[in-house]
Amino acid sequence: FEAGGGELAPGKKLRVGYLSGSGFWNSTTTARSMRSQYALHDRARVEIWCYACQGDDGSEPRAVIKNGCDKFVEAAGWGHQRVAEKIKADGINVLVDLTGYTLNTQTEVMAIGPAPIQVSFHGFPGTMGADFIHYLVADRRTASPDHQEHFTERLMLVPHTYLTNDHK
Repeated sequence: FEAGGGELAPGKKLRVGYLSGSGFWNSTTTARSMRSQYALHDRARVEIWCYACQGDDGSEPRAVIKNGCDKFVEAAGWGHQRVAEKIKADGINVLVDLTGYTLNTQTEVMAIGPAPIQVSFHGFPGTMGADFIHYLVADRRTASPDHQEHFTERLMLVPHTYLTNDHK
């Protein structure tokens, strides 16, 4: 690991946690467009954990997301400290914030620093302006490498567009 330190023990799977302030609700573009993504990770190498910070809306996208994870944590009504402690206790190696500065922001959880690598992706396409977010997943149109000095995060640029779309 680079950002917050730590190493993955030989033979252990990488634990990636997805943090959603919107609880993976159907009303969000992130839930609808990423619903199949969680199940597509290489399960021989990666464990997927999701942390939903709002209650179940009973929607199909949320059910697909929940079924596509190794662990799905219902964290509605929890305080930021409790969520961060749970993430740390779960041994998450890479924590991906899907909310940013949008609906039911979980920035305080990220500020506590429960994972050695913390990433901003999808929900908020700009800089968080915070040194506790190590990477921003973006594309060249959203975050030009020529403007890296304006970002507190290191840019992880993906080809074409950072906006994923469900394949089904």
